[in-house]
Amino acid sequence: MDALCGAKLLIAEAEELLADGAVFSETLPDKEETSHPGGVTEIIRSQIRPGMEEAYRLWTRRTQEAQARFEGFRGVHIIAPTPGSGSSEWTTLLRFDSEGNLDRWRHSPERSALLEEAREVIQKTEATRLKSPFPGWTPIDPNTGASPPRWKTGLLVLVGLYPLVMINLRYVRPLFGSLDSTLVTLMLNILTVAATTYVTMPFLVGRFSWWLMLDRTEGDPRKSMTNTTWRGLGIIVGILLVEASIFWISHV
Repeated sequence: MDALCGAKLLIAEAEELLADGAVFSETLPDKEETSHPGGVTEIIRSQIRPGMEEAYRLWTRRTQEAQARFEGFRGVHIIAPTPGSGSSEWTTLLRFDSEGNLDRWRHSPERSALLEEAREVIQKTEATRLKSPFPGWTPIDPNTGASPPRWKTGLLVLVGLYPLVMINLRYVRPLFGSLDSTLVTLMLNILTVAATTYVTMPFLVGRFSWWLMLDRTEGDPRKSMTNTTWRGLGIIVGILLVEASIFWISHV
């Protein structure tokens, strides 16, 4: 709660700093989490004032230099608007190794000073923090940044990943004969990740959205183990058993 209150105070300060019609708004997670296995990502969308593109580039360069001095900084990726699109929105993907380290940057005097500089450059900024360990594979609430519980996402990934791995090992690997195992493993991993990203996860998320986002739709994370949650879990376990049985029988 202290971190959340501190962030709200920072937002209030930023709104004063970005005066003259500029708007600064941020969406924070509804629960504190100290770290993520793959780090934490914040998506920042900024509307730039007309004619201030070069000034914004210089400002982002100074911002990146400041961020790099903070513990846990993992990098930043800035996406400019498509030429000719007429859009003035720039997108920044900011990564830290944990929410704690990201919050230390967010609450820092260095960031406050940079926000003050930005009031003549940025018209509007919206930031959303991703809490999912599988960004891009599962849906993210654009208003809250909330994602499905990690254990649910992990089980769904397992349902789609297990048959892909078995097919690769049982049927695809022999096609490469005596080719070096290092190269074969790389190619099989590429095939597996591609199939998971574009085939199995979109299919499974579409059919298990009622189960994945249950905690969010109910509005009370303390009631995660409802009848619907248990029903979805039973279906997942049943699918895994069927998959294992098919590969077991086919191998006999």
